[in-house]
Amino acid sequence: MFSEWEDPHRAEGPTNKYPTPSEQDVEHGGITVEKFSLTKKQKAVFDFIKRYMDETKQSPYIREIQDACGIVSYKSAVDKLLALEKKGYIKRALNKHRSIELN
Repeated sequence: MFSEWEDPHRAEGPTNKYPTPSEQDVEHGGITVEKFSLTKKQKAVFDFIKRYMDETKQSPYIREIQDACGIVSYKSAVDKLLALEKKGYIKRALNKHRSIELN
């Protein structure tokens, strides 16, 4: 690794290419996960999941999320879930039904 004086490509001052968190950091298995703001569709999906879990005490199927949120394709619903997971709002187990957990 280069030190500051050896790296000729080091930019002057702090540079931040990534958005700053809009909400508090969440402790996630010993690792701090930053929560970022959601798009309108992601928020609709998150709100539906939260409401569904409050009412039924289990997580919804992806098809249920798709139908309830008016998402046209299954892949789009999966993409919304991946975005929520990446942003730290939910956690999912790979290849398991009803495995969504809220963070």
